[in-house]
Amino acid sequence: MSTFNIARVDSGFALTYFLRLDSDKTIEIPFKAIPIPFLEAPSDFRGYVQQVEQQPSCLCCDVQPINGNQHKNFLKTLINSKIVKELQSQMEYSNRHLTPSRVQLFVLDVKDSQGCYTDEAEIVKSEDEVASFLQKPEPKEKSFRKTFHQIIRNNGIAFFFREGKLKHKIVSQLSKESAAFLQSSDRGKHELCQLCEIVMNFFKMGFLVEGLPQVLHPQNYFVSTTVRNGPVIDRLVLNKIHTISLTTLYSFYYRGMYSEQGEYYLAMTSIFTTRHDYDEPTRTTAIIITQ
Repeated sequence: MSTFNIARVDSGFALTYFLRLDSDKTIEIPFKAIPIPFLEAPSDFRGYVQQVEQQPSCLCCDVQPINGNQHKNFLKTLINSKIVKELQSQMEYSNRHLTPSRVQLFVLDVKDSQGCYTDEAEIVKSEDEVASFLQKPEPKEKSFRKTFHQIIRNNGIAFFFREGKLKHKIVSQLSKESAAFLQSSDRGKHELCQLCEIVMNFFKMGFLVEGLPQVLHPQNYFVSTTVRNGPVIDRLVLNKIHTISLTTLYSFYYRGMYSEQGEYYLAMTSIFTTRHDYDEPTRTTAIIITQ
């Protein structure tokens, strides 16, 4: 039995996550992805939609080291030589292999100070710290943070995604047993990553996700890397975004999880036209999804 089952339905997509706590206990967790028809309130997600509606594709830069635990030296610990090197490698891959006309974002996975997804306030505080850092001018002193800031700005990476907050929202609405499994066991951690990857794909396509007591709406998870100004007056209709192509890049750390034999890739190929690529010079895995 597969871990994830995805099917097209009249109103969007149906997703079932088969959470196997042990050999005798499997919990079915159903989700439904529903297209968002329009947006009225201002949000960074609205800014993302406006850009996507003008471009043919979305490129998501997902770099493994962009994760960390909340503490007082969070930024200095988060942005190190490895994250800079891997982001540079992924930009090298994208500039050589992908169309320059694209909307780019990266994924930020932050845990709380206990290394879990329990304390939402701590997680959001760290995510906001990254947003504030990127929205300000680059640091004057030479550092990995300065280089990271330059890479984001010079390559037009306009948004990042609050994956830590998303993981908190998911595990906090499950049973204590299920939440503990997803945060403490290796298999659980991998499955939580892949479940979030599927949900984030739907977000990037302009869908909200139902199934848990609280609806998961993309406007709560997109963050602009620049200060966005100007009034929002008109209703924004979502049209092209529902059928965009997605390209997600993964560092070498994720090569096994996002291989052609992995649960995530098999789930995506069941409903989308999907292509897998591995580039040895940059040690980058790319998954391209078209509809």
